[in-house]
Amino acid sequence: MQWRELPDDVKQALQHIIDVKRQIASLETEMQTRQARLEQISEEQERIRQNMEQLDHDSELYTKYVAKLTEQEDEFDRVRKEIDNFQQQRNNLQKELEDYIAKLNVG
Repeated sequence: MQWRELPDDVKQALQHIIDVKRQIASLETEMQTRQARLEQISEEQERIRQNMEQLDHDSELYTKYVAKLTEQEDEFDRVRKEIDNFQQQRNNLQKELEDYIAKLNVG
């Protein structure tokens, strides 16, 4: 049986499932992108901390590094919150999809 031969209610149900699955996949991609950024920030911070160990605490470069670490910490917190938000959205969509499928009565 091909798609065009399916009853309309079955097509609509399948299309809804496909749409929700696409939304879930999009959220997972966003989370992966942000997780990669968190890892990048962590690596940059490690490099900066190593460089700071060699510097006089009163130097201009040390002060610059402190400012950079502060900026990165703010970004890290923001990105972490975005990931949490995306996870909540994904969990909600997954539950919605499971409920939809459980109650599905077509054909």
